[in-house]
This record gives sequence, structure tokens and C-alpha cells, in this order.
Amino acid sequence: MTGASKGIGRATALALAQAGIDVAVNARDTSGTEEVAQAVRELGRQSLAVPGDVAVPEDVRSLAQRVVDAWGGVDILVNNAGITHSGSLVETTDEAWERLMDVNSRSMFLTCRELVPHMMERRWGRIINVASMTARLGRGFVGSASYGASKGAVVSFTRGLAKEFGPYDITVNAVAPGVIVTDMNRDYLAEHGERVVEGIPLARFGEPDDVAGVIVFLASDAAGYITGAIIDVNGGLVFG
Repeated sequence: MTGASKGIGRATALALAQAGIDVAVNARDTSGTEEVAQAVRELGRQSLAVPGDVAVPEDVRSLAQRVVDAWGGVDILVNNAGITHSGSLVETTDEAWERLMDVNSRSMFLTCRELVPHMMERRWGRIINVASMTARLGRGFVGSASYGASKGAVVSFTRGLAKEFGPYDITVNAVAPGVIVTDMNRDYLAEHGERVVEGIPLARFGEPDDVAGVIVFLASDAAGYITGAIIDVNGGLVFG
């Protein structure tokens, strides 16, 4: 589970543990990673804290090796690590663009490349990627066209992998959250939330647990015939 120290990642790590799944917890924040790993253990499951930057190939190889050495492989991969970006195209620097794509898109390529071979050997696996409603919109309430592009790549990558790995009984799906209350957008919602919530049919913002529940379902046997799907979790803000 990448990006697991807070927000959607933390909620998902704990929900997976409650569903009876051992969880390797990754984030750049070493202290936060260990805190979540300990919370998983307190729920009665095994957990590894594997801090590192999943946009860096060496870090991904290292964390993958640690998990394989400890558990022999990975059955479920949740790619959640992500950052946001705000600003117009002309205000976006090369460095900002590259970091956005590295964390939001390239990281998923790196983790899948390292861990999918173990799923192929076992001929079973679940990959769940966290995209965003901005992949449909091209922009978001928090972010820009650049952010939407980085999440659009996640959608395309998800569908491509679903076709490639289906013969190995590996399902690949994505969730596309809408406006979720996390540290990443809390300040924006404090300022603009009243206006934003008016457009949501369920008349509330999402919570990390709303997304975590869908991820746990996609990781389960009950979702064994679902692959290549992009599941909206946005309270009805964006359809189809």
C-alpha cells in the first residue's frame, strides 16, 4: 500500500487489516509509516513499514525486495501515493510537471514492474490504482490541467494492464475519488467548500473511509470478475 501514512492511504491500510489482510505500509514519511504499521498490528494483522519514495526506482526495488523477503510476494497492490498541483499551464515549471508525473503516474509503473511478476507466478493478484475524477474533467477543484493529465495516465495505464494481465487471473482496477476531506485539500475546502458542496448530489464531501471501502471490495474475491473498471467515488458529482 503506497502513500499510506495519512488520508485515503491510512484509511485503506486499516480497512484492509480489518478485512483480514496483512499490509506493507509505504510512504515517504518514516514516522507516519511506522505509526500506521503499528495500527495494523493492533488490529491483529502482520505489517511491515517500508518507507521510501515510490517515484525513485531504487527505492521501489528496495521496498519490493523487503516485502518479498518477508512474505514471499504480494497478492494485492494498492497504488495510492500522489501529490497535487495548482496553477495555470504558464505558471507550471519543468520541475513541478516532472515531479507531478513521477509521483502520480510513473510510481505506478515502477511498483507494478517490480511486484506483478510475483503475481504472475502465483497466477492471482489484485491491483487497485487511485486515480481522480479530474481524469474525466481535465482539471479539478484542487489542481490544474497538469494534475488531471497525471491522473488521466493512471486511467489509461489501469485499462492497459487489465488486458495484459487478465490471463494470469490478475485484476486491475482504479477508483476515482471526488472531493475527499484530506490534509491535501483541507485548506481549499475551508475557503471554498460551501460553494463546492452545492454541486454534489449527496450534499457532503467524501471521507477517506468512503474510498477505502471500495478499494477493499476490489481487493476481495467478490470482485474477481471486475477488471479494467474505473469506479467513481464522488457522491454523484461526476457521472460516467
